[in-house]
Amino acid sequence: MESRALDLAILPIADVPPRFVEHKLFEEDFVVTMRKGHPFARNPSIKRFCGMRHLLVSLTGDAQGVVDVALAQRGLSRRVVLTVPSFMMALSALAETDLLGTLPRHLVMHRAKQFGLVTVDLAVLRRRDPVRVVATKAAMMDAGTAWLFELLKEVPWESKGI
Repeated sequence: MESRALDLAILPIADVPPRFVEHKLFEEDFVVTMRKGHPFARNPSIKRFCGMRHLLVSLTGDAQGVVDVALAQRGLSRRVVLTVPSFMMALSALAETDLLGTLPRHLVMHRAKQFGLVTVDLAVLRRRDPVRVVATKAAMMDAGTAWLFELLKEVPWESKGI
């Protein structure tokens, strides 16, 4: 956004620097996602979670994410064996493998049936993060960006199951 490659972003971010305009759209948490029939779903535990092979959504290919930070705070770790650049690719890969993915609850709620996926809640993942629309103040001087920003603020996210 600083380089003006993007005018507006929707991000899971708690603190936004004052040079940006922001609005909280909804809150999101994560669920462990896997194909139907996966053995982890029958007996989920944090110990088994850490022992499984994982998929991570990462635009940069970095195999560390927010789940890894939460696990490290408890002296735990997991083994990420695959990174993919998008959530839709993650859903597709999870449907065809024995990997676990830790994905946004609302995304999975809307796509689980389509991909044949099931979810499990784990206590370590129960943190809810705000998802915000963010723009630079300079970008908001563009009428189209300002219009889109305001339109996103008006969407009834909670009534959409988000």
